Amino acid sequence: MKRVAIVTGGSSGIGLETGKLLSLQGFTVILAARRESRLRKIVDAHRDSVPLEFFTCDTGDEESVKSLFHYAREKHGQADVLVNSAGLGYKGAIDEMPASHFDEMMHTNVRGVYLCIKYVVPLMKERQKGHIVNISSGAGKNGIASMAGYCASKFAVMGMTESLALELKPFNIKVSVVCPGSTNTDFQFVMNGAHPSEEARKQMIQPEDIARTVLHIVSAPESCWVYEVTTRAFLKNRI
Repeated sequence: MKRVAIVTGGSSGIGLETGKLLSLQGFTVILAARRESRLRKIVDAHRDSVPLEFFTCDTGDEESVKSLFHYAREKHGQADVLVNSAGLGYKGAIDEMPASHFDEMMHTNVRGVYLCIKYVVPLMKERQKGHIVNISSGAGKNGIASMAGYCASKFAVMGMTESLALELKPFNIKVSVVCPGSTNTDFQFVMNGAHPSEEARKQMIQPEDIARTVLHIVSAPESCWVYEVTTRAFLKNRI
């Protein structure tokens, strides 16, 4: 039986590349994101080469998340892997940042991760196995000036991951976290207000690299638990 993977933030960047790679490796993949039109285009474009399913979902909305995992249960009867990749960020001095920006980051980056885990865990407990991979950030391990709100949300993901790893281990459910450094996604534009140069993009981690990291984590033998992976761009002129 194929393993079923649900990937949030699946319409672009790390989420999309992770979903595509898992599908190529034999997983049944459900991409979840808010933009139905974009998800539909992605699935249609890859129909002949990379079979994918999609489900429109706002991970910060509880009813929307409940519907996602109800779909997984009704169609496939299981959820073996959850990749929490949905996330967003705003940059700015704390005294200048609109409260709405802070709330939006917490809504997606923290509440969204919590809700998806809350509703996937019963499916995994039923089968006494499963793997949850949270995509945090280097900003979840180090404070960064003008990114206090984003760092706060990603530090929260780190704490949630560590606690849940202990809580779910007795049920044979693994919980892991990936902390990417600067990655070549649309996130860079949102954070900085301008697209990086082509040269800068080449020096960043590519979303495909993070996808391969996630695949390595969820493909490890039963006796092996890859708990945390931190990735950085390999810039030869920097330490």
